Amino acid sequence: MTHPEQTSKEALLSELTQAGAVFRGNKMHCLYPEKHPNGDKNPSAGIYCSADGIWRWKCQGCGAGGDVFDVQSKRTGRPLAEILKSHRARYDAPQLKNAPRPMPQAPCATFGDLRAIYALLEKKYGGKLEALHRYQQADGSDAFFVIRWRGQDGNKVIRPAIKTTNGIELKGPNGQRPLYQLPKLTGAETVIITEGESKSDILSKYGFVSITSSGGSNAAKRSDWGPLAGKDVIIWPDADEPGRRYAADVQTILEPLGCKIKTIDPYRLDLRGGEDVVDYVRQWKNAGATDLEIKAKLSEVFMQAESTGPGQTIKTYIEEIGAGRWEPILTGFSKLDTLVQILPASLNLICGGPGASKSLWMLQIAAEWYRQKYKIAFFELEQDRTHHLRRLLAQESENSLLTNNAWIKENPEIAAQVIREHLDFINDFGRFVWAMPDKMIYQKDIVGWIRERAEAGCKAIAVDPATRAERIGEPWRADTEFINTISRIAVSTRTAVFLILHPSKSINASPDLATVAGSAAYTRFADNVIWLENHDYKQSSIQYSTGTIAAKHNRTVWILKTKDGPGTGARLAYNFDPSNLKLCELGLIVKKKKGDSIDCE
Repeated sequence: MTHPEQTSKEALLSELTQAGAVFRGNKMHCLYPEKHPNGDKNPSAGIYCSADGIWRWKCQGCGAGGDVFDVQSKRTGRPLAEILKSHRARYDAPQLKNAPRPMPQAPCATFGDLRAIYALLEKKYGGKLEALHRYQQADGSDAFFVIRWRGQDGNKVIRPAIKTTNGIELKGPNGQRPLYQLPKLTGAETVIITEGESKSDILSKYGFVSITSSGGSNAAKRSDWGPLAGKDVIIWPDADEPGRRYAADVQTILEPLGCKIKTIDPYRLDLRGGEDVVDYVRQWKNAGATDLEIKAKLSEVFMQAESTGPGQTIKTYIEEIGAGRWEPILTGFSKLDTLVQILPASLNLICGGPGASKSLWMLQIAAEWYRQKYKIAFFELEQDRTHHLRRLLAQESENSLLTNNAWIKENPEIAAQVIREHLDFINDFGRFVWAMPDKMIYQKDIVGWIRERAEAGCKAIAVDPATRAERIGEPWRADTEFINTISRIAVSTRTAVFLILHPSKSINASPDLATVAGSAAYTRFADNVIWLENHDYKQSSIQYSTGTIAAKHNRTVWILKTKDGPGTGARLAYNFDPSNLKLCELGLIVKKKKGDSIDCE
């Protein structure tokens, strides 16, 4: 049974405030700042009323949240079960004769008609009815209702209601739900799908057959989409991430039904920040367009919708490559960039043993990204930010003595001059570096940070070392979920993600995919896997444009896997210079053929 405090916005706000929550407009700082690499300096949480009538808070960054009793448990340190027991005991106790009785709650209340529900909502929230949406069966009989109420505070309240033998109850139907405006599908060849009843209503007003599902952007699977089988469908998503996910869910459901699916790109209609078809129509109304002109504009939009079939996917992909939206992310090492195509939306693993210089190599590459004006983010899980920026300063000034405290003490003026020359660069680059060496970091924390940075528009994101993050649960399950989630984030945001990893404990004669730390999920979901090996100077045959030369090197880069490049199985010779902490690429290592003469360097 739902408790009255769970359905009270004021009760939740009171508990959050007492727990130390700080609000900025409609957003609040997370109650668990330790789960955020930046301490949640930019508010990432908020409150909302779910379909069951319970007010909850949720952080979009780390996923934390709960209702008023969860907050009370955190604030007081008492177990949640104890708090629930005490509140339910008070709520279930016999009421005094003259004591006010609690307001009927949505899950258990039965009403004679819709007007009685409106009276309850008005008493509880103030405001007025904004819309009543009737969901019908194919024969036109009522299946259930969705009540859209606008409270006195301006917030919307959405409640499902269903007819029962006793009256009307504030709850949704069991099982698969019918689609909104289902009877209109009869005879319709083309159907427009929107996310939300008000958008479907406005298209119906202009003579288009439009349907939607109930329950919001995450509930597409709860509805019965069977009546759309074989029809031409156009999906108009909202201009935000939930809208994109809803369109993808609907497409996944409709493809097996034999539907020909097209999708509208809301951004090409200059829609932003969650705007939708209602906003599109409003823009034309504000511009003075007549209803007839608006209908013509909508028809143009539907004519321009793009097919989402496999052929169209390839066509769009090729067009985007031609337009420069899938350009490889360059590392600054020409031979590596030729052999390994690091594309947007890719997951890349950099592995190596202790002393392999993989962190320095990644820092050197990140500096190159910065110079190319890429928006980047670097999460260092070992050592603090000062440590890493100091090594970057050594690379930029090509003087590793800047990491030597004794030398700096003996040469303070030289050190001061170097930092003055590179201060602007270090200041700017340092803004993209996060470091949390003293905190326990879990895989979910890494996922939350990557999602936050990717949605902020970063083109390249690196985590060093990702294997330091603690697992929760069985290792292989945790690793699979960890890597799979990061891969999905990379794809949905077109971000290149780099995870720096340690090797596994097993030692092979030469690096291979099995020696990468973590379960097989790491290498299975990765697009590129690169291994940096350190060794004493050895001589190899290096291929140059002028021929093959024997050269000595102390690092070997093994390309264990590359999805889009030709380099799988190739090896590159590098030299690490301890005087500047930088790596220099020599070239491709080739096997010497019998009878070949090789020049020596």
